[in-house]
Amino acid sequence: MGDVPEVAPTTAGDALPSPQDLFERHIEAIGGRDKVFAPTTRRLTGRFEMVPSQPGGQTFRARLQMVQEAPDKLRFELNVPGQPSIVTVFDGEIGWASSSEGRYEIVLGPQLIDLALSAQFYGEADYEKRYAAFGDVERVMVNDEPAYRVAYQTRFGKPGAVIFDAESGLATVFQTVQSVGEEQGMMLVQLEDYRPVGDDGPLFPRRVVQTTPTSVTTLTYRTVDHELDADPDWTRPEAVQARFEELQRMQREAQEQRGEREGGGSPGNEGDRD
Repeated sequence: MGDVPEVAPTTAGDALPSPQDLFERHIEAIGGRDKVFAPTTRRLTGRFEMVPSQPGGQTFRARLQMVQEAPDKLRFELNVPGQPSIVTVFDGEIGWASSSEGRYEIVLGPQLIDLALSAQFYGEADYEKRYAAFGDVERVMVNDEPAYRVAYQTRFGKPGAVIFDAESGLATVFQTVQSVGEEQGMMLVQLEDYRPVGDDGPLFPRRVVQTTPTSVTTLTYRTVDHELDADPDWTRPEAVQARFEELQRMQREAQEQRGEREGGGSPGNEGDRD
């Protein structure tokens, strides 16, 4: 488990770079645009571990497998020996999850935004599509090392900040929020152990540590490959499609009812005519 980095503001240094400068430097640091945007699929395998912050809590461990396809499709699977797989999918339009009992649930609200952001294949390299606005750049120290922090708002409206290491140019820390049910809490995400994919692919972090007030979750990727044995299957299960269509119908009915209320209710009185 990685230590939570200490982030502190500082004022020392020369003129500040722009947000665009920082993201472009990150792209160069992981291999350059040609190398970064060449792959269109990715398969990751490794370990998932969630450790509760409170004493007495039970640690959850599982094998993980993740498949991604550009621009924004994701399949995330957790396997615990002797238990059904837990699978979460975003197919570029909707998200769903299978429970350990084999039932499907449509992912909605803030959780859907988090899933859609995780599914964006090129991540920070595709910053022009990922983000809608940036705040000011500021200097910070991360574990006594100089860095730059820039606040952002994603195209889904979710706020946060990304921290770039001043020496390497790599994006190393995210400060954001996590949604669990109706609750939201601060989350710190560390990207560690950047290594090439294959012999000459772009750099990719092999370790992701997510720290919240209630737990520390670590994803450790043992393998990262851009070449897949077979094309990913993004077919929606029948139960998922049926539930999605039901939600669409309910949304249309709610919009129609709202329109009727806002339209003033009853039509004009025929008896008022001459």
